[in-house]
Order: sequence, then C-alpha cells, then structure tokens
Amino acid sequence: MKMLILVNMTKLADTYPEDVLGIQKAVETFARRYNADILDIDEVYREKTGKHITIPTYPNPELTEIVREIKSEIISKTGGQLDYLILVGDENIIPMWEVRLDRLRLHTDSFYADLDGDGLPEVVTTRVLGNPEAMQRQLSETDQIGGPETSILCSEDTRIHLETQRFLDVLTQQGHEVAVLGRGGAERLTQSDLIIHFGHGTPKSLSNRFGEDFVTAKGMPTLPHHPIAIVDGCATTPPGSVLLRAFLNNGCRAYLGSTATVAGMTPARYTNQLVMHFLDAYQAHPEWPVAKLLSVARTEYANVTNLCEALLELEQTGTIRQLDREIGTHLMTFLEWHAYGAPFARLHQGEAEPVFAKHPLVKSLMSLKAGEQNAIEATFELENTDGQPILFLRANWLNSVSSSLIIQIEQNGQVIHELQGDADIIYQHIEDICVGGYVDGDLYHAYWLLPLQREVGQNSLQVALVSQEGALTILPESAIEIWPEWKTISAPEK
Repeated sequence: MKMLILVNMTKLADTYPEDVLGIQKAVETFARRYNADILDIDEVYREKTGKHITIPTYPNPELTEIVREIKSEIISKTGGQLDYLILVGDENIIPMWEVRLDRLRLHTDSFYADLDGDGLPEVVTTRVLGNPEAMQRQLSETDQIGGPETSILCSEDTRIHLETQRFLDVLTQQGHEVAVLGRGGAERLTQSDLIIHFGHGTPKSLSNRFGEDFVTAKGMPTLPHHPIAIVDGCATTPPGSVLLRAFLNNGCRAYLGSTATVAGMTPARYTNQLVMHFLDAYQAHPEWPVAKLLSVARTEYANVTNLCEALLELEQTGTIRQLDREIGTHLMTFLEWHAYGAPFARLHQGEAEPVFAKHPLVKSLMSLKAGEQNAIEATFELENTDGQPILFLRANWLNSVSSSLIIQIEQNGQVIHELQGDADIIYQHIEDICVGGYVDGDLYHAYWLLPLQREVGQNSLQVALVSQEGALTILPESAIEIWPEWKTISAPEK
C-alpha cells in the first residue's frame, strides 16, 4: 500500500502556534506506522519561488491554479502511483479545487484523487481537520473499528424509505444494533458508534423533513464513542462548515458528507444511487475503511453515469457551461462527496441481528418475458404478532422499453399494485410505496418497496409482467419482508 501525507507546516504553525509540534509528531508517527511519505507543499513552493504559498480566501478562481500545481508535485513525488492520499488541515491549509458547473460554484478534493488522468478517483483521499486535539486523535487512532451502536436520523418511514431500509438491513447483517429516530436524538448521539442521517442539512445543523433539528453545531454533545458519521444532507461540509468541525472536534472518528446541495429525493437516483453503490461495496467488503468504500462507490457512480469525459474537461478548464441538466446533476453529486477524519476508520463487524424477516422471492436470476414465462409466484405466512409485510423488488430491464413495461403485484388473487417501468416516487410525496432506479448503459436498475396486505395466515403472491411486450430480470436480492410493529412519526402540530 502506497500512501502520501500532504502537509503545509508553515500554515499549520501560523494557525496553531502552540500545537504545531504535536500535530507534526502525530503526522510523523502515522507516516512511520504506515510507511507513508510526507510532502510539505509550502516547502516545495519555497524551493521553487523563494516565497511561502498563499491560500486565497474562498471563493476565488485562483484556487484551481494553485491546486493544479500541488497535484503536479504529488504526481512528481509518487510517479502517479498511489493508494491513499491524506490531506492534513482544512481548506485554508491544503486548498480545495474551485470549479463551476454553469453558474454553480463547487469546491472539491476529487481531482487530487485522479493521478492517472482518466477522470476517476483511483486514490482513496481523506482530509484530517478540526482543532489540534481532533487532528492528532484522527492520526493516532489505534482501534480503527467502530462499535455496534448505530443511530439513523430520518423522519421517513424506514419500511418504505429505500436508503434507510437498505442501511438498516446491511448493518444489522454485520451485527449493528440500530435505533431509528424521526426527531430529537442529540442525547442518543452520545451513545452512538455510527451515526447516519437522511434529511435536511446545512453547514450549521441537521434536521428532519419537518425542519426540526436533530443536532446543531452549537448544541453538539461530546461524542465519547468516537462515532463514524455518514450524513446524507445538503451542504454540511462546504469551506468553513461549523457543523463538520463540531462533529470532529467533539469526538467523531470519521465523517462522510457533501459540500453542496444534495440531489437525492428520487429513490436510487443521484445521491441515492451513490448510496446504493456504497452499500454494494460494503456488503462485498465490510472490512474496508469507510473512506475506501466511498471512493469505490464514487468511481462506480462515475462509470455508470459516463462522467469521465466531462470530469477531464472540468479539471482542465475549471468550468463547464451550458450543461445538460442530467449530466450537471450527476457531476455535482460525484464532486461534492468527501471523506474526513481517520483514514482507516471501519464499521463494526459481528454476528447478524436482523430487524425483519426476509423470504427470498427467487433463488437466482429469474427472467420474465411478455407472451412467455411472464409471472412468478410465491407464498408467505403471517402470524398475529407480525407487523407489515413489504415486497422488496430488485429488477432490471432494457431502459428503452421502460415506459411500455407494466408490472402487476397480486396478493391472494387481488391486484394491489400496478406500475410502469419508468415510474418513480419522490420521497417528499411518498404515500405508501417507494419506486425508483437508475440507468446503467442500456439497462434500467429498479428498486421497489411495495407494502402488501397484512392478512394473517397463508398468503399467495404473484409478480407479473402484463404489458404486451418487453422482458425483465428479477434479482435474487428480491424478498418478501415481514416487519415487526414499527413506530413512525407525523408532522408536528401547528
């Protein structure tokens, strides 16, 4: 494993004069432990120009030219061969790239991670920041694996909210003990090893869909379990974010979040698609650090959405104008996500503790084709003590036929759902179903959560392709889920 630590000791000394020796010692100790090289960007700049490097105030178009020079030094130092890049200090110490997508100004570390020139982030990159104590702690973590106590902050109904349900399922398969909180929860954070948020975000706070705060930067409690935080909310980590610093300064081990607005209200699309790639990587490699999981997920996202050419243009020019809206949204989603904190922070691994029962719909890939084998059937049984049954349907089909594809779900001889292949349900308008997906080349990948009737006893279920043409493939992840009784929250009284 080849690793490079990027520092700016002059700026660190100016910013933290009483603590710079402790930070330097932590960097050097970390470098020895992992056989990493250290590159001081100010030292290199002084050797070339005789002057100290100056980081301009954000926003500033000069930033991109400075970081291009830094990237050239990284390539010169490493020969373009690198596995991990660690940036020590915030954006005023190690600058971020500043790029423009039409009129949107965006700050990102993403281009540091592409050293082979293909536009994709092959280098796992994380930024160590916070106060001196926080930075030293992030660099000196010896126990990188978190504990099992997990808090999911989300006011949607987990049973029919794709991202929180998938997180809940995958995490409990690894022994996490998960509590889902629809409102409040600051006190729960003090007991948490992992914090996941789906909702509204700002550089100062996290809140639910009703605008009620989960936690604010000013009200951030001490986090004695040193949790990992995965925050799917808008703009919690732009330059100067006090929320990010509050998390890290109060004990957070690592933080994944975005520097700009999150486009993620449609299930499995944009940011939610990135979440699906993250969970796929986690299921395949639960032992990987979260920074690596994010890096792999972002690379897969860029490949699926064909971003390489646009990313190369953006890195070279700093600006793309007259963007197609879809490509622009994908670019923003790709560029805004970052990892902060301990470079090798990993999630808990343990014995499975599932919250709900799962009955596989199919044992292997199953094809349905109009006019031929067009339906599959299954049975399931509900006890008096069982809660809501949900059908989780994973399928793919040719994107070109999405609009003409019609799928019916029949329970006990009665049609309870009928949907077109191109249907999607935006979360803020959700009633009782969750439907979405993303395009991957010629294919459309569908993720559906469909409530079934709660009828005690033996139940029959049929999934049928009823359109006159087309075909689809049902994936073995598809399952009938039997949930326990589940509490949800409603809007606050006015």
